[in-house]
Amino acid sequence: MSSTLAPSPTLESLLDRRDRVQALLDRHNPGRKVDWMLSDRPWRIPPHCLERIERAGPAMHAFYRAAQQIFHDTPWVRQLTEKRYHPNYRRFNDSQPEAIPLNPRPDIVPDADWNPKFVELEITVGGRSDSELMRQAYGLPGDKSSVKLYAEMLRRRGLTNQPVAILCAHHPTYAELMDDARCYVSLLQEAGANVEALLEEDLPYLSYRDGKMQCLRPGHRFEFTHFDRLIDLFELAELAHLGMRPLLDAYLDGAVQEMNTCKQFFDEKIWMALFWDCRLQDRWRRLIDDVSHEVLSQIIPRTILLAPGAEVPIDGRWLPFERLAELPDEERRFVTKESGTSETAAAAQSFVVLSQMGRDEAAEHLTNLVENGPPSVLQELVESTKVEFTGLDPDTQQVVHQTGARVKMSAFYIDGALGDVLFISSNRQYAVHNEGYLETVVDRNGE
Repeated sequence: MSSTLAPSPTLESLLDRRDRVQALLDRHNPGRKVDWMLSDRPWRIPPHCLERIERAGPAMHAFYRAAQQIFHDTPWVRQLTEKRYHPNYRRFNDSQPEAIPLNPRPDIVPDADWNPKFVELEITVGGRSDSELMRQAYGLPGDKSSVKLYAEMLRRRGLTNQPVAILCAHHPTYAELMDDARCYVSLLQEAGANVEALLEEDLPYLSYRDGKMQCLRPGHRFEFTHFDRLIDLFELAELAHLGMRPLLDAYLDGAVQEMNTCKQFFDEKIWMALFWDCRLQDRWRRLIDDVSHEVLSQIIPRTILLAPGAEVPIDGRWLPFERLAELPDEERRFVTKESGTSETAAAAQSFVVLSQMGRDEAAEHLTNLVENGPPSVLQELVESTKVEFTGLDPDTQQVVHQTGARVKMSAFYIDGALGDVLFISSNRQYAVHNEGYLETVVDRNGE
């Protein structure tokens, strides 16, 4: 089964959509230009793929609730998943014990039959504004948009009297997130949400006194009890930005809450390996309802923690990971990834495809990770379905056509409900968002 953007768009139709998105950017984030390859319409995916992604919202809540209990009840799991190079990570992990991420964003690769596989489970969520801009530019209904669902979540949870702070600060690895935050705040405010941007220029004016968290910047003063971060957790835990100390102290005291929590242990790819770990199967089944467990079993790809003695499933048999290098290159269908919560783990910087390595290089790579770190997982390589598309190059303003392009999607869940689904495609690299990629939004109302 395939899904394409046929008939091919013309330059005129692509420029028209670009101009519509640009007009929205001019209103919500003046000065930013459309900097992604744009299609002239949303993408349609097979109904069974969309339905499975939708069902995963409640299952993700069940997964995080179970992971939380397993972390606190199982010492060896805590030993595996807790970062110990800074004391604030343990403090974060023990704070606000009942809170779970409300707005996770899995990265999804659909296999050749459009069965979605959740290859990443992100709780540091960027890329939020582009989907809303394209939704409006394409004229899609807004009843299921992330912006609308977010505004409804705040009202449902009684977060209307004080603003929710949307936190972002400049970091060279994630420079685009400042624009994302400004635009997202403007879009949310337009939708009636009580939110305020908490950006680089605000941080020196943060104050935590007498149990109150405030921004005291002249002309931008407000008190808040909830925030949502578009910065990575290590930036807060390790006080990477001026003014972070009051926010950290307020969170540890329970005076403020973060929409996706500041619990470092949630932000580790090791949990995908632990979901499949034979030692925990009875625990997962006791803690997760049958429906959610079935959904999770379908969407979480087989993942293994790289450690001495680790074995890998190959064609129905288990093979010591050291012997992976002995397989022919094309049969070495696994990737390695750093587990998370660090500058080097983000943005696919640690993503390595073993089938693209020679035998000696693969052996050296695996041995080095096990002996020297960082903590990493081995995950089955999900061979994406292949599509073709036509888009507008943002730099040259020329029409670009690609065939045999891989697909990655990002699903935005808002308190268990599915909001926007970003669609990203490229034939350049397995990590499709690294080079020459199209970005559009999934039409959830299409046939």
